[in-house]
Amino acid sequence: FVRALDDLYGVGPEAATVADLLGWWQWIRRQPTRDGKAPKPATINRKAASVRKLYKALYLRGRVDRNIGDILPGLKVNHPPQGRALTPVETQGLLDTAPVSGSLLDLRDRLILHFLVLTGARTTELSKAEVGDLRADSGHRIVRLKRKGGKEQDQLLVPDLALLVDAWLHRADVVDGFLVRGLVQVPGGLVVRPGHLGRRSIYKVVKERAPQAGLGSDV
Repeated sequence: FVRALDDLYGVGPEAATVADLLGWWQWIRRQPTRDGKAPKPATINRKAASVRKLYKALYLRGRVDRNIGDILPGLKVNHPPQGRALTPVETQGLLDTAPVSGSLLDLRDRLILHFLVLTGARTTELSKAEVGDLRADSGHRIVRLKRKGGKEQDQLLVPDLALLVDAWLHRADVVDGFLVRGLVQVPGGLVVRPGHLGRRSIYKVVKERAPQAGLGSDV
């Protein structure tokens, strides 16, 4: 970015104007990739995000009078949908594949499958769910999910799911922080990781159980 500003306009980041930044943004949109193709919107967005962070830091440190980085627009990125909606029969079939061996790993995977199906949560929403999002209300168990777009929504936990949540928290000795965790194998057995289980890892659990339920790879 710094080199491009100097080459294009003979200025550095601190002396650049809004017009310079917008000119740079238009310039990177025209720069082909190594294989000669047009740059992807996601690539342009990442570069613009880095410049926004740079100008935010410069502004906070008093190096520039105003944060002009926020003027850079973002391009719409179209991601192909991952998976598809399941029919009621397929949904029950997937739940029936939930492991029941009693091992810590199987208990977690059983919780993942039931949580996704019975709450309608996205993998990202389950990944971000925390113990602090759970509460009791008039005898019912509630979880507050962080929905798409930053909105929060309370979701009822049916009794069977509430029991699974409690069983997992007890066995995994999780008292705060993220609800669903990764597990690592050590000589003495499985150890619960402190961080959350990523959405891709959660989706992998579903994909691994899908064939047992007679579902294809498009689940």
